[in-house]
Amino acid sequence: MGTSPCIEPMYKNVFAKSNLSGDFMVLNPHLVADLKAAGSWSREMAARLKAVDGELELVDGVPVELVERYRTAFGIDPHRLIDAAARRAKWIDQSQSCSIEAARNGEECEACQ
Repeated sequence: MGTSPCIEPMYKNVFAKSNLSGDFMVLNPHLVADLKAAGSWSREMAARLKAVDGELELVDGVPVELVERYRTAFGIDPHRLIDAAARRAKWIDQSQSCSIEAARNGEECEACQ
């Protein structure tokens, strides 16, 4: 983790990692570093982030600037993603693929109605 292989926003801030030692929840290391720098990092914060799959807007105590910086694909307005894809299209040689996450918590977003 630490890079994204495409132009799409990060899917999650918490990932499951499996190896011979077992299954582990891994938090975005850049997010953890920023939370530590802001004085907001603790074991309790880690547990709360894991409980909500890393969706920062659902956790109290996270600085607003970090909520904005670490929005996942589910926390970004689909219209903004489409606008960004349209703006960068003129510099792309062949084509681009852009996944739009249209549902959140089982409810349809306003853009899909």
